[in-house]
Amino acid sequence: MAKPRPWTVLPHGAIEKLSNRLWTVSGSLPDIPLQRRMTVVRREDGRLWIHSAIALDEEAMGELEAWGEPAELVVPNAFHRLDANAFVARYPKLRVYCPRVAAPRVSDVVRVHGAIEDMPTDAVLEPRSVEGISSREAVFAVHDERGCALIFNDLFFNHQHVAGLQGWIVRMLGSSGGPRVTRVARLVMVDDRALVAKSLVELANTPRLYALIPGHGDVVTRDASRVLATTALRV
Repeated sequence: MAKPRPWTVLPHGAIEKLSNRLWTVSGSLPDIPLQRRMTVVRREDGRLWIHSAIALDEEAMGELEAWGEPAELVVPNAFHRLDANAFVARYPKLRVYCPRVAAPRVSDVVRVHGAIEDMPTDAVLEPRSVEGISSREAVFAVHDERGCALIFNDLFFNHQHVAGLQGWIVRMLGSSGGPRVTRVARLVMVDDRALVAKSLVELANTPRLYALIPGHGDVVTRDASRVLATTALRV
């Protein structure tokens, strides 16, 4: 197992409380001018499900812990594992899930308890598969009082342009500039563009869809269905 990374707080924003079931927060990555996003869902039983963990400052973590007990952690692919071990060290009862194909790399830093399909579901949280991607990332539907929100990872970006040389590189890679499936994603995780587009259109037709939560960038809370359907045309 790789050397564990201790609890390391990088700059991050305030917690965005989208509903009484759904919180999210965006934070920095080390040495990369991209924002990453953690999303937390309060399950039917009041416990917390965490997607793509980010170590937050003690004030924010205290607010999170007051909301519910962290019980499950999803490492959405083999690369989003930076703070996974630190979360398990802080919450030893946390159960970790990831795509089956990512398990060997995720297991290098933290014990994996099961694949996405092994994860318990309830009326609040529902995993949805996307056809045509090699990473086997799942999209998660959250059902709450506002309707339905979709949690993505690297398949869907909504990152704004970033200043400076590194920002220019990110822009040239097609990873910034609004809602999109990035060029990098098309190269390394999309096996069949037509199938991915079909899946995104089906997701765009989700009843009462009010938010798209990307793995990187801003949450889409306006015209979510239209934005996702338009993104599907550009896979």
